[in-house]
Amino acid sequence: MIHLVIGRRKRGKTTLAYYMARNCPQRVIFDPRGMIRAAPEARVVTTMRGFQEGFRALSAAELTELVYTPADDSFPSAFRYFCACVKTWIVADSHRPLAVMIDELAFVNPTEPALLWMLRCSEPDVFHIFVTCHRPKDVPTDMRAIADRWFLFQCRQEHDLEVIEDRCSAAVAAAITRLEEREFVLWDDDTATMKVFRNAKPWHVPLKRDTPPDGQAIDLGALEGEDISLDTQPKLL
Repeated sequence: MIHLVIGRRKRGKTTLAYYMARNCPQRVIFDPRGMIRAAPEARVVTTMRGFQEGFRALSAAELTELVYTPADDSFPSAFRYFCACVKTWIVADSHRPLAVMIDELAFVNPTEPALLWMLRCSEPDVFHIFVTCHRPKDVPTDMRAIADRWFLFQCRQEHDLEVIEDRCSAAVAAAITRLEEREFVLWDDDTATMKVFRNAKPWHVPLKRDTPPDGQAIDLGALEGEDISLDTQPKLL
């Protein structure tokens, strides 16, 4: 399942995406900004070799969480390798759950072939792919077209609202203009329903912790939302 988490800075999009990813038994995270250092069981790596070793441990079920924060000048090759490894997992074991989180899509190549394969060919009930970005235009149209869930934080930029209205609905566009900090709208594209979430406390997790580089599940039902003139209540995962 593809989850787009879109919003301005300091609104909570990375926190929300990470919270949801932790609902999966294992997760692998591409973290260009070095934001995610929360889970005690996580291994944080900064080199391709470290990621290779960590992914091998993840595949062997010796690790539950792997966070990759490559050096700035290695982003293109690092992301290419990250996506290739995830593709290998999906091909080798298509029924073994994995959360894949890509924080700040603008930092990487959104048309990376292995990423496009992953988005189109992974089993949606087994593999959850979380992508965060600032604006809808950061997400290629082809990716928007197949996204299952849109998590939208406060937005007032006219062009962005037009895109959201065209892709989701006028009600969604109107709702996100009225959001406060750390409130969001969930648009479930499978059922064409939306829900507003106003309480950030259930999904707040600390993002940073002091962990040496290359060193060493939460119930989503706790989220409280308000239905907006629609009957179906979508689940976040």
